Amino acid sequence: MKYLVDSNIFLRFAVPENKKMYEECRQFLALIDQGELETYATDLIIAEVQWVMVKFYKLPKALAVNTIETIVGQPNLLIYPAIPWLIAISIYEQKNVKFIDATTAAIIYSEDSNDWAVVSYDRDFDKLGVKRLEPKDILR
Repeated sequence: MKYLVDSNIFLRFAVPENKKMYEECRQFLALIDQGELETYATDLIIAEVQWVMVKFYKLPKALAVNTIETIVGQPNLLIYPAIPWLIAISIYEQKNVKFIDATTAAIIYSEDSNDWAVVSYDRDFDKLGVKRLEPKDILR
């Protein structure tokens, strides 16, 4: 199974508001660190992490920089090479979801969807017909 890691997984770890989610994300990210999972993110997901940390949470830029450096410096987390834009735009046009979620789903649509899942707490992915798992589902 290949996993696309959504921004909220990184954010629940970087901004530990919910202790249960923080612990699930910590354990999930540890599996990535150990090379136990084939995981991907996109450049848009990384940009969303920065934006949410600085604009929504009003955290210092230095903390956002450190978080982003940690994400992109993770050798076992690959950056997906190219978003299938026409598929993403079509999904965004047809469904009531965020554009970044549409780009994430587009990757799964363009691949063999049986081999992929998005790791996210965002239930909007359930509307898109992609397999969505939360960290606790993988940790079982």
